[in-house]
Amino acid sequence: MRHFSLFIEDQIIGPLTEEEVSAKISAGSLTPETLCAPAGSTEWEPLANHFKFGTGLKVNWSKPVQSEVEAATQEGRIDPETRKKLMVYGLADSVSIDQFTQIQANGAIAAHEVTLRATIRSQRLICISALAAATALSSWISLGDNLCGETVDSVASLIIREEGNAQAGRKQLNYELQQFAVVRDRANTAEFRKPSGGIPAVNIALSRLKINPYGAFTFNGKVDTSPLAGKIAKWGIKIGDEIKVYVVAAPPPGRITALIKDQEVMLDEVLAPALDDSGFQKLFAAAMETYPAVSAFPESAKLLNDGKGVRMSSLKIFITRVEFQAQTADNVPARKRWASDLHAFADRLNLLQRKVYTLTEPAARRARWSEFNAGPGAELAAWVLTSNAKEGKVVADGGIVVDETIRITPSNIDQVIVSVRINGDSVFLRWNSSFLKTAPYLCRELPEQYFLDREVYKVTSKTTTGALRLKAKSHSASHDYFLERNSPQWFFLTTARASDQDSVTLLVDEKTYEEYAVGNAIPMGVFSKFQAFPRPVDSSIPDPFYVPEAPQ
Repeated sequence: MRHFSLFIEDQIIGPLTEEEVSAKISAGSLTPETLCAPAGSTEWEPLANHFKFGTGLKVNWSKPVQSEVEAATQEGRIDPETRKKLMVYGLADSVSIDQFTQIQANGAIAAHEVTLRATIRSQRLICISALAAATALSSWISLGDNLCGETVDSVASLIIREEGNAQAGRKQLNYELQQFAVVRDRANTAEFRKPSGGIPAVNIALSRLKINPYGAFTFNGKVDTSPLAGKIAKWGIKIGDEIKVYVVAAPPPGRITALIKDQEVMLDEVLAPALDDSGFQKLFAAAMETYPAVSAFPESAKLLNDGKGVRMSSLKIFITRVEFQAQTADNVPARKRWASDLHAFADRLNLLQRKVYTLTEPAARRARWSEFNAGPGAELAAWVLTSNAKEGKVVADGGIVVDETIRITPSNIDQVIVSVRINGDSVFLRWNSSFLKTAPYLCRELPEQYFLDREVYKVTSKTTTGALRLKAKSHSASHDYFLERNSPQWFFLTTARASDQDSVTLLVDEKTYEEYAVGNAIPMGVFSKFQAFPRPVDSSIPDPFYVPEAPQ
């Protein structure tokens, strides 16, 4: 059974069944010119194309029992179907219909149907032309900022001013265009938001930082080598241009601590002024204070008395006497203890003799310094260079900055070692050495940004999302209206550190996307500006847009 939609007083009614439409026709609420659209059709046409209309007079078609006279009369009458058409078309009424012969009735009906078909075709052509012109015009206008329904109305009216059915179609078209204008305005103002679900990339970078607590400080100080420079200048020597500062992570072993102090003592000796007699007497008097306590042996008192008159030139003779008495005492069991003390005293005198020689002979000074640097000095230098100490250079004004060190306090300041070069030999001095002047130092914790700026993230892949051709649709009983718009394009750089197995995907701007190729490192200042995502994503599609399905 067919169904029909009716267009009555600018409203669409239905769909209705054929019986329901026929009932309305019989009730007189519908006319042959009422517009209808059969189910499945998008064209409006007069109701008379599908239903028959008459005067409203009900005709009884039952055949009564006829007499012979009536039967003879009936043979001259037109057939029932022809009678029905005459009355439906309004060509006859109940009084005049019997005046038609069959041939006359058929001719009248044929002529009327020709006229009726011509009228229907003319109305349909005018309606279709008007709708086509108005649709094209409205489509062009709807792409602008305003939907000019009044303009469409006036243009369409020029074509279909006098056609009632076309007027109804035009009104329906205007209504549909108004509905489309609502959809168009929503589509034009729809906001495409950035992809959601990201977090600041800098937060991820900070969470991945691994800061060594024993290397999270910076040491700032100032050192002046003028005390050392003044002493060596007397010998025509200058300090090398390069001055370094080492901050070792752990306290030096006892052996290294001793070597540092011995080097300072040696340096003090070789740079000391030439020794005279008065200077020698002070040194010798200090050595004699360590003479073993006088015992009951006569040799002990005599040896002590001989030492009182020793001069610089006779020191070697006195040392020979002490060594002889010590060796002699070794063979006497009762004098074993005294012999041991004499041997130790003789060793101290030999050191004094060596020092006197160094302080009185320039060649001896150089030889002793070279001997120390070839042995203990080389051992000290090797330890410093292999200790993984943090190194900093002293700038022109003596300033020092050593980053990523341990925390330095007065209790471990000896872990700061200053290195200078004298005649090609390295000298390692404690921070508080008498050969240096040092200003108060500052040791503070490094900020996270310092370590963050050292992070290296490289681009591993590049991806874009979005740039979809979207549609917005307005649907009516007779037309579908579409508006298209492109979604924005989003740019993603997937990055990772060399040590990472998982990556960080950044939503970046187009300029950054073009600037960094796969394999390039992104500076942390650039990396930190963007949002990070687990993977490239697209923004949500705002109403009323949708992604059209690809044709099968």
